[in-house]
Amino acid sequence: MKVVIYGTGPTALVFYHEVLTNGGMEIVAFCCAEKDISEDNYCEKPLVPFENIISKFPPDEYEMLPMFGHKRMRDRLEAHNAVKNLGYRIPNYISSKANVEDGVVWGEGNVVYSFSHIGFGCTFGNGNIIRQQVYVGHQGKIGSFNIIAPAVTIGGKCIINDLSFIGLNATIATYAELGTECLIGAGSLVTKYAEPYSVSFGSPAKAFRYHNDTGVMF
Repeated sequence: MKVVIYGTGPTALVFYHEVLTNGGMEIVAFCCAEKDISEDNYCEKPLVPFENIISKFPPDEYEMLPMFGHKRMRDRLEAHNAVKNLGYRIPNYISSKANVEDGVVWGEGNVVYSFSHIGFGCTFGNGNIIRQQVYVGHQGKIGSFNIIAPAVTIGGKCIINDLSFIGLNATIATYAELGTECLIGAGSLVTKYAEPYSVSFGSPAKAFRYHNDTGVMF
């Protein structure tokens, strides 16, 4: 597949090197807002204004994958919608070095990095990023536009709603649930439930503040 990456931040850069190392996708160009462009190339690929992307890489010939990070998580939803509105198909990328069991259902725009495990019967919405060495147990329900950092463990039959960030080496215990737009600190343990819009950390994790107006931001 020939794919244009929407984004030029650290998330896009890390993904480019995952693909460069492990293959599975042909990245032909990058794009971002015209105001953010100062050079013609990024990672030795053409860098094109998003506003002009259709004229150079039309959606009937190319796919596009938004790769926005956690600086402002709601940007991830907005980028996905912008790409769909232009008529592009948004592919999934599942590393050849990831272990995915049977019966997993994918939406679109999901990225699973090397050495992660996805248990049988899981369902994923759109635009999730699953970094290296993540364990997702059986029959989990993962919503859309979440970022799961490296070495996270998510037990079986968990529910992760939308637009949440789970930090490095955190654990979500079996049957636990994260409400929408949660931020779970690195190394934390969620035993039962994290409230929507909460910033939680510790073992067991407790909510220390809320970000209803902004969603997850760094």
